[in-house]
Amino acid sequence: MDEWTILPINPSPIFYVLFIEKRDLKWLGFTTQRLKYSLSLGVIVFVFLFIIYYPIFLYYLPYILVEKDFSLYIFLIDII
Repeated sequence: MDEWTILPINPSPIFYVLFIEKRDLKWLGFTTQRLKYSLSLGVIVFVFLFIIYYPIFLYYLPYILVEKDFSLYIFLIDII
């Protein structure tokens, strides 16, 4: 497996190649096999992060609803 296949991708060059250069994604080196791998890895990471952060959100939900001076800064500092 190539080490470059697991890096996150900025979509703007992809849009440039598709809409400005009028070329297909195979020109960039994308294949169906790698795309399926990337999508499945993205879903797994999303589920993993959701499992981690959802209980934290539920813990802070009463504080968010009751306190008026509760800010996103306090929430992020506690997570970090």
